[in-house]
Amino acid sequence: MVCFNSGATIRRALESIAFQIVQPDEVIIIDGGSKDNTLEILNDFSCLPLKVLSEPDNGIYNAMNKGLILSQSDVIGFLNSDDEFSDLGSLARVKESFVNDSQAQIFVSGVDYVKSSGVVSRKWRIEKIQSFESGWHPPHPGFYALRELLLTLNGFNEDYRIASDFDLMFRSFLTVKNENIIVDAGKIVNMYLGGESNASLKNILRGNKEIRHSFRSNGIKVSLVYTIKRLINKILSKCKLA
Repeated sequence: MVCFNSGATIRRALESIAFQIVQPDEVIIIDGGSKDNTLEILNDFSCLPLKVLSEPDNGIYNAMNKGLILSQSDVIGFLNSDDEFSDLGSLARVKESFVNDSQAQIFVSGVDYVKSSGVVSRKWRIEKIQSFESGWHPPHPGFYALRELLLTLNGFNEDYRIASDFDLMFRSFLTVKNENIIVDAGKIVNMYLGGESNASLKNILRGNKEIRHSFRSNGIKVSLVYTIKRLINKILSKCKLA
């Protein structure tokens, strides 16, 4: 969990972990040097196996890479400090999937996009794996993978400021065979709106540019139609939710 001045939301995120039927082996908090009460709130969660690193970072993906390196668990997932697990069995389904399939390398599930008011704006569910170049990709909070896989891929590309989560998932799906990817038809996270990729039109445009660069870097050509369609969907979504 990456955070910075997250005092208004991080308690909700941590409570959703504390209430899980199956507890994680570790909860790594990478804090960017918060000046609010974020670190004080962490003191209320001694029930969790917290590992806390608080220091300045070079952006969210630099912080995520710190967490990836610090972790000692076999399976890694990232929960935003303003999100929450959607039900008490979210982590149980993740763990059971890897335990029951020794060949599994990736687990993907759905999320609900939630407004600050608590109203669900959109439900994202996965029925089958599709190609990223078709416009499909799972939301990052619904993505879990073997730590070994993510380290082999060198983690998040810190040259990207908006779309490095897309890039790492894309490279993961290119590397792993579909039969080694677990698809969960439900949801595991309530994802609250207001993330960096949708923060402004400038960020939306930059995110699309980085995604096109990610495709090119991995030898995949996508048409201009893909970019225009993605851009329109982002703008319409932003306008609808405003």
